[in-house]
Amino acid sequence: NNNNNNNNNNNKQSPYHRLLTDEKIAQLNSIDFVWSIYEYSWNVRYHELKAYVSQHGNALVPSDYPANESLGQWVLSQRRNYKRSASGGYKQYKYKENTTTLSKERIAKLNDIGFVWDVHEAQWFERLE
Repeated sequence: NNNNNNNNNNNKQSPYHRLLTDEKIAQLNSIDFVWSIYEYSWNVRYHELKAYVSQHGNALVPSDYPANESLGQWVLSQRRNYKRSASGGYKQYKYKENTTTLSKERIAKLNDIGFVWDVHEAQWFERLE
């Protein structure tokens, strides 16, 4: 289960993990315990985006997408965070997982499903065709 892998990584980031035995951590992982709400939320939106791509054939979710306004706003945030990552980003704080930059792993996941980083450029190329 992919969530388990994410959870295993996230429990080590939690300041509370040192209070739990390895056995307790394994038990919590076995029930898909959410160690990080930020990681969980990102993955929920990512899977919604994958469904959107399957349905619409592209990752150009409108920011005011009526069927899922949260997804439209999330896509905007990913583009903004990508630009910050590319320019060196802002300082990331130790306990804040909802940082203003995107990890290389997240960028790769989004690239794998055809995420459009620059909408204006994509629209320009579309008009050429």
